[in-house]
Amino acid sequence: MADMNQVMESGERPSELNVDRLSTLPWDVLNRIYGKLTIVDAVRTSVLAQDWRYRWLAQSGFTFDSQEIARRLNKDELSWDIVASAVNKFLRHNTSSIKSFSLKTHCSEHYPDMYQWIQYLSEQDVELLAICELCNSYFKMPSYLFSFVKLKSLSLTTCAVRIPTTFEKFYWLAELVLKDVSICDADLARLICSSPLLQNLWLWNIHGLKCLIIHGPRLTKLVIDSGFEDLFIGAAPGLVAVTIVAALRDPEDRVFINWHAVIRCLSGLVSLQTLVLSGDLIKIESAKAPKLSAKFIRGNWGRFCFPKLETITVTCPADISMGCAVNFIDFVISQSPNLMFLTIKKAGDIGQNIGPVTNILQRFRSICPHALVSYEQNGQLLAL
Repeated sequence: MADMNQVMESGERPSELNVDRLSTLPWDVLNRIYGKLTIVDAVRTSVLAQDWRYRWLAQSGFTFDSQEIARRLNKDELSWDIVASAVNKFLRHNTSSIKSFSLKTHCSEHYPDMYQWIQYLSEQDVELLAICELCNSYFKMPSYLFSFVKLKSLSLTTCAVRIPTTFEKFYWLAELVLKDVSICDADLARLICSSPLLQNLWLWNIHGLKCLIIHGPRLTKLVIDSGFEDLFIGAAPGLVAVTIVAALRDPEDRVFINWHAVIRCLSGLVSLQTLVLSGDLIKIESAKAPKLSAKFIRGNWGRFCFPKLETITVTCPADISMGCAVNFIDFVISQSPNLMFLTIKKAGDIGQNIGPVTNILQRFRSICPHALVSYEQNGQLLAL
């Protein structure tokens, strides 16, 4: 414990008066306070009194961010000895049931330690697990990840995941967040399907993903990027909010989505109320893009319906023309009888385009006279 105090302790000891005030608080109140502290602040409380020396080891949750701690200690980078010391002390000497574990550090370089920690945590009652790799290379998650029995929230960043054949289900998983993760289409579909209580699903920059297949009977919120070729959403009767953001990838790795399939999937969501889209979702790499999109819309007019859709937000990047977006918005809002809010956001300066933008908004307002139509440029609401 001395090494952690030497690294993390700063400032003078509180007065005895302050110690007495803290000591008189009920333990349930103290537990709530501890639950909101970072590991650095929790360890610092060990200097308040002798009885508090190991109090930080009684927390039910562990949160460690190497970058944040290095910044607070005025260091360029945190040595692995400090990371390993903190994690090992917590896991070995923790006096309560571990409910959450969040670690953001350089994982791949220290796989043996990470392997043992995840193995140990898989035998506990962990409900929230978050692993974030700070290196550029993917951290290969050990198969013990799929042995967590009571897991309710799983967040992985810059990790490689492969589902073992012995995996059955995440029976209690309600939230799944995958960011910059390498996983094959079949394993991702299996992971989602094997989480029957899944409510919130967040997928960003899934490496190598071509077809996104989602089955979620309890799913209510879906956030994905546009870096996939095809989309299929089935058995999601409670899905009320869908967000499709721009894919942050190198130009040579970009995948242009089959937005026809997206429209079909979205129209099949009977409970959909909120739709947030990025303009590059409907970008077509062709000089005939507006004509192609218009042709699809004419051919499918009246085939799709969004009966409960109330809010639509479309963000158009500065380098993308609004031609296809306008046709797409036209199509969706004309099939949304209960639409209440339509917001269009555009990056860059409006310049001399006030006239065309005004005409576009008037066009939308005439289609949905009962909806509030607004336009934002660079985060500022423009009155047009």
